[in-house]
Amino acid sequence: MKRSLFAAALFATAMLYAGERFIPPKWQSAQGFYTTQKQYCHPVKTRTLCSKTTLSYPLFTPVPDTQTVTVIENLLQKAQDIYAKNDPKYEVFQLLSDGLGDSFLSEVYTKTEISLFALTPTTLTLRSDDSGYSGGAHGFYGVDYQNYTRNGRGPLTLATLFDKEARFKFKTLAETYYRKTFGLKPHQSLIDDHWFNNKFELAENFAITPRGLLFHYNSYEIKPYAAGHTEFLLPAFALRPIIDPKSPLAFYLTPSKAFSVWFQEKEIGTLRADAEAKGSDAYHVTLTLKSDVYQPKTWLSVSFPQLGNAQGISDIQTVGFDHIKHYPAKTPVYNIERKKALKSRYLLLEADSKTWNENETKQLAFTLKLPKGTKYADLRIRAVFKRGKEMKTMPNRYDGIKGQQGFGNYQLYLPKPE
Repeated sequence: MKRSLFAAALFATAMLYAGERFIPPKWQSAQGFYTTQKQYCHPVKTRTLCSKTTLSYPLFTPVPDTQTVTVIENLLQKAQDIYAKNDPKYEVFQLLSDGLGDSFLSEVYTKTEISLFALTPTTLTLRSDDSGYSGGAHGFYGVDYQNYTRNGRGPLTLATLFDKEARFKFKTLAETYYRKTFGLKPHQSLIDDHWFNNKFELAENFAITPRGLLFHYNSYEIKPYAAGHTEFLLPAFALRPIIDPKSPLAFYLTPSKAFSVWFQEKEIGTLRADAEAKGSDAYHVTLTLKSDVYQPKTWLSVSFPQLGNAQGISDIQTVGFDHIKHYPAKTPVYNIERKKALKSRYLLLEADSKTWNENETKQLAFTLKLPKGTKYADLRIRAVFKRGKEMKTMPNRYDGIKGQQGFGNYQLYLPKPE
C-alpha cells in the first residue's frame, strides 16, 4: 500500500474515526482540526492533470493538559515537515514522464487525517487515516495507530510492551478473542472468515485504549479487498496475567467496578453505555441514546452471544421507548443481508419507539447476571433510525462487529467483578 506523508515520519499507513470514543469528553470537545492543502494542475491535450495533497491534524482549545498536548504537537511537527517537502508539481510531471499523458486520468490525490484516538492514564495513541488515488481501478485507504507514553516515549510496540515469553502467550490469547469476536469455533478454519489462509497472523497495527488493545488489519493484509478492514479488541482483563507491573500497561492491572463507554457516529448520534458492578457476578447496565437526525422510528438493540434466553436479565427499564421485546435463541428475527427473518442464534433484547422529540434522549437499562463459569459478559449493541425508506445505523452497517441480523454492532466486554 502507498505510504502517506505522515507515515514517512511516524506511521506505516493510515480518516477521522467514527465509532467508540477512547478519549475523555473534555478532550473530545477540545480537539479541533487544521487542514492545509497544496495543488498543481497542468494542461494535457484536451484535459487538465492535477495533483492534490491534503494534511489535517488536531489542535486543542482549550488545552486539557499542557504536557500531553506538547508531546502531541512535537509528534505532529514531524508530519508537517514531511508535508512541506511534498511537491505536487513534481508529482504531475512524474506522472507524465511515466506515460500517463495519453490516458484519461485527470486528478491524483493523497489525503492524510491525523487525530488523537486514545488516552489512558499513561499512554496516548495517534491515528492516521490515509486515502488517495493515483490511477487504476480504485483508490487506497489505510489506517495506522502509533502509541506513546504521555511523556513522549515510544513508539510503543508489542516488543517493547511484552517480553518474548509473554508475546508467545499473547498471540494465542489474541487468536482466542479474535475467534470469540467473529463467532468462529476454536478449530474452525479462518478461511470461513474470508482469510487468505488458515494461519492466524497478529496485526502489528494496534491502539492502546482504556478497554484493551484494539488491533486493526487494513485491506489486503489478511482478506480480499472486498472484505474491507478488520478490527478486534483484546480486552484489558484478559491481559493481566502477562503484564509487567513496570509496563506502561500496568494500569490494566487495577480492576474497576464501573465503566462508561461512548460511541459516536458523525451526523447520526451518540450512544453511552454505563455499567456498574452489582455484587460479584452482575452488572447494572444503562444505555443512553441521543440522535442528531430526525428519524422518528428508533430501535435500540442489545444481543448476548453467551445467552439463549432472558433468564440472566432483570430489572428492565426504559425511558422514551414504547416497547421492549425479547427474542430468545431460535426466535425469528429479521436479517438485513438476507432480507428475511432467520432463527436467532442467541438472545436479543430490543427497545423501539415511533417518535423522537428535539433534544430528547432515550434510555434502556437492565441488570445482567454473568453466565456461570464465565470470566466476562459479551454485549453487542446497535441503534437503527428510520424515516420512510431512509435508514441510519449506529454503527454504520459495514462497521463494527457483524451481528446475527447482518448489522454492525458495537462490542462491550464486562469482566467478572473483583
